[in-house]
Amino acid sequence: KNRAPHTNALVAVLLTLFLALAAAQGGSCTTNAQCNRGQCVNSTCVCPSWQTGPQCATRLPCPAGTVFCFARKTCVAPTVLGERCVKACPTGQAFCLSTRTCASPSVLDVPCPVRGPSPAVMAPTAILVPETYPVSAATPVFNITASPRHRRWGNLTFSIVSGNLGSIFALQSKTGALSLTSRLRTDVRVAYSLNVSVLDTGVNPPMSNSTTLNISVIDDINDFSPVFSAASYSFSVREAATVSTTAGTLAASDQDREQNGNVTFFVATGDTSAFNIDALTGRVFVTGPLNGDVIDRYLFTVTAKDQGVPPRETNVTVEINLIHFNPPWFNQTSYAANVVENSPAGTHVVTVQAVPVHDFANRSIVFSISSVLSVATVGAALVNQTALGIFAINATSGRVTTTTPLDREAFTSHTITVCATDYGQPRKTSCVPLTVTVLDVNDNAPVFGQPSYSAPVREEANAGVSVANIS
Repeated sequence: KNRAPHTNALVAVLLTLFLALAAAQGGSCTTNAQCNRGQCVNSTCVCPSWQTGPQCATRLPCPAGTVFCFARKTCVAPTVLGERCVKACPTGQAFCLSTRTCASPSVLDVPCPVRGPSPAVMAPTAILVPETYPVSAATPVFNITASPRHRRWGNLTFSIVSGNLGSIFALQSKTGALSLTSRLRTDVRVAYSLNVSVLDTGVNPPMSNSTTLNISVIDDINDFSPVFSAASYSFSVREAATVSTTAGTLAASDQDREQNGNVTFFVATGDTSAFNIDALTGRVFVTGPLNGDVIDRYLFTVTAKDQGVPPRETNVTVEINLIHFNPPWFNQTSYAANVVENSPAGTHVVTVQAVPVHDFANRSIVFSISSVLSVATVGAALVNQTALGIFAINATSGRVTTTTPLDREAFTSHTITVCATDYGQPRKTSCVPLTVTVLDVNDNAPVFGQPSYSAPVREEANAGVSVANIS
């Protein structure tokens, strides 16, 4: 506050008397405690390089633990206020707090206001703002609070110094109210770092302070649907793939943030007996045995769904083709051979031939007989004689032979099912029929039905009359 001229003159006189008293006391000392902000060297107070004058050379006449404050014109604790109370001045000068310089006491006739520290700013370092926050000066995002730390310079001005990308924020210069100028969008930016300055109305120069507001945008609008990395997916899997084998992986992204952008997967339509998808990773994997001879192509629809409220989803078509191979190939679709009855065991019937059609390293074929059906001579009944093992086949060469003599009078023919099995993955088997006809030989004399026959004949019987039937 301004002081009346006579008051200023009185203060100047008091300061002059005080400095004279200090000078009269001299600079002699025996301990450092006798020197104000100096050291006692050779019985003389030595001042720091930045301080001169008797106020350093001689301890001020204040009680222990206090110093003389020019602002209050009294002895105070050194911790009082943030003002520089104890700057030393040469003899005949006084300290003016507004200019922070030493000057002639006559300067005190001019108002010499006390200048305080920078304004205090109270604001959090992190602020969370929903994406749906209204764009209106009437609903500020946050109110920055600041206060001057001096009695004279109470009016403050707020401003954004940097970090206002896209000018999306507006700061009311007098109140510190921070509001939006346009809608926040997490797909554009999820965080802002605003450097805010607060300036008082002081002079020579005004004092200012600043703070940084870290603003994070919360995604609370489900703006976007998931987007797959491809319009459709096609994978190939070997028929020999075991359960949990990966067929391929689907990928989908969502521009929303947090829960609104979390995507899960599931099979919407299609057969999941052989394939399914991991809900979190999008990995398509085998769930059961595969048989390319039955189904060699799978087609189903996968849905990617986010966790928004309400959720949004997108579908995609997934095709999986089985890499599979046909069973061994016989050089004939069927075989036929004749065997004379009563031929000895080991008689060669026929040799079948088959080759593998897979691409695995082991190209071997194993031959076997799966069944034998025989046609009976009497009544033409079909009899299964597989268990009797009347035929054998060499597993390596495919050579079919008899294991016992065949009897034409018992069975006229035999149908053998011959199979070939490869060493692919998985192993596959194909079979063809082999028909063996048993040829008759004259190995039996005629046999009468009874040892002798007799029949009566009338004497007058004509020629050609039947006498008896002999068999």
